[in-house]
Amino acid sequence: MDRFTAFEGNLTADPELKEFEDGNASVRFRLINNPTRTDRRTGEVIKETPVGQSCVARDPFARSIAANAKKGTRLLVWGTLKTREYTDKDGNRRTAEYLAVAAVGESWRFRKSSPQASEAPAPSKESAPPWPEATQPGSGYAG
Repeated sequence: MDRFTAFEGNLTADPELKEFEDGNASVRFRLINNPTRTDRRTGEVIKETPVGQSCVARDPFARSIAANAKKGTRLLVWGTLKTREYTDKDGNRRTAEYLAVAAVGESWRFRKSSPQASEAPAPSKESAPPWPEATQPGSGYAG
């Protein structure tokens, strides 16, 4: 049974893109989350133990992640936890857990709003309506 989970964190380095001979690609990256909590009595912000997660994403969005996400980008990923076994350089058998990414997006949790976005000019009254003339309110067209 697959174990689906979500994880939010900052990229620890630029994603590593790997392209294959068949034209497909995958990207590997690691996220770190530095959780904090506030002590209710003192109001002090307490840093908790950082949590990291290795991730692997395949096409169709592997190239998009590699092109658009850079070290420090805060991502929200969703996928299945997988375990792989390997032998290290000393001959020891090891296991590693990673998140096989099914969906990814940039997290806006700590992003500050842009003043330019809120200062966009209002549309002029002479601009065209956002719908075709046959669907103007009151035209009787019900869609």
